Amino acid sequence: VFQGVTLIIWAIAIGVCYNYFRFVDLPVVTYSLPAGGFQDCNTSTDPSLQQSCGPGAILNVSMILRVSQSSWVVPPGNKQTIEIEASFLVYIIGFLGFISWIFFSVYTGIGLATLPLSLWRAFYYRPKFMPRDLYVQTKKDIAKRASELQELGKRIREETEENPQTSAVPLTISSWKRKTAEKKLFNQFKQEVQALEDDFEDLQYCHENWKGYNPLIPWCKLVLSIISFILTLVWVLHIILYMLARDPYPNGVPVSYFLNTAFSWASKQISFALLGVILVGIFTLYLLFCALEGTARLGLRFLIVEIHPLKVGATYMTSLLFNVSLLLLCVPALLQFCSAAFADYIVLTDASLVFSVYVRNMRFFRYFFDYNVFVFVLLGVMVLAGIFVYCCITDRNMKTSVALRERIIKFEEQKAKNGVKTQPPSNGKKDTDKPTTKSLVDG
Repeated sequence: VFQGVTLIIWAIAIGVCYNYFRFVDLPVVTYSLPAGGFQDCNTSTDPSLQQSCGPGAILNVSMILRVSQSSWVVPPGNKQTIEIEASFLVYIIGFLGFISWIFFSVYTGIGLATLPLSLWRAFYYRPKFMPRDLYVQTKKDIAKRASELQELGKRIREETEENPQTSAVPLTISSWKRKTAEKKLFNQFKQEVQALEDDFEDLQYCHENWKGYNPLIPWCKLVLSIISFILTLVWVLHIILYMLARDPYPNGVPVSYFLNTAFSWASKQISFALLGVILVGIFTLYLLFCALEGTARLGLRFLIVEIHPLKVGATYMTSLLFNVSLLLLCVPALLQFCSAAFADYIVLTDASLVFSVYVRNMRFFRYFFDYNVFVFVLLGVMVLAGIFVYCCITDRNMKTSVALRERIIKFEEQKAKNGVKTQPPSNGKKDTDKPTTKSLVDG
């Protein structure tokens, strides 16, 4: 019933909005050039015009207007708009894109700031060999945490069975608050269980499965951390220099074409013509990974969004479908954002026509796109997330890793003072004093 009511509400909303907002107001400006104002690209002495006509340069209308700005004249009253009616399919793209921008700007802004840090922390807090006695003590601590979580899970189940949520119960403010509190508690419980599983897996790699641990994985994460930091920095510079810094704002000439010039140069000067397309794909896919990182971070912080981790060989179908749905939800806004960010590289393409002409100039939606409201939200969320994560708060599982690392360091210092060296177990000798899986459950 709930899905049917939701579907009807969405259908009514789309139909009402289509009746009023399906029109596209295309801005049209008429320019007139007086006699003698035309400059030849080959014979002109203007260095800006010669540079724009050089090899590998992007020659478009905005550059022509810039180099001969003094010659062009805009007669009064010639800034007009042409009203055209968008098809229902194009309107659906614009409507879903507008809804998608709300999630894309928040999740991607968080991911741009936190993805490099997450990869670097995964390298810095990588598993290291742990002596046997310290391994036994740490495993007992994890067993104690497991017993506490098991008891908490029983209490949550009993409370849920005592207060079942049925459709006959009327929805009131008190019942809504209670349901929200229960969901928050359950998500916090899932977060604790996830952190415990990660800690136990890392602990096994520190001693029991030390020989099966691949030491190249943390170093690969370090390389990915450096690459992701560079991509984040390049994206921020491109957004500021190309999308926001325009004269006049917001539809004037950008300060720099940045990635558009780089992609065009890569496609024309290098013999491999698809290099520019591959670079566009890399920068676009990076934003999708940032969106996934953002939803995980948001769920771990506020405990409102349900946690759906992705693990190789240990991912539930519901978690996989949730992450795929998130990707599909962010795709319309991602396509429109990349169309605006690479507008001079993808000029005269179908994507540029749909997103930069039709969707951008739709009624009601155009006010958000003309003044880059969602772009400012993305940058603002990225700055706040960076301050929040880098300076203010550390994840609970990171606190556990830090404490474990400090315990190992203190233990090694104590062993060094006593003149005892810690080494990994040999290939032929089995560690018989290590606790079994049953001791972990029994505590």
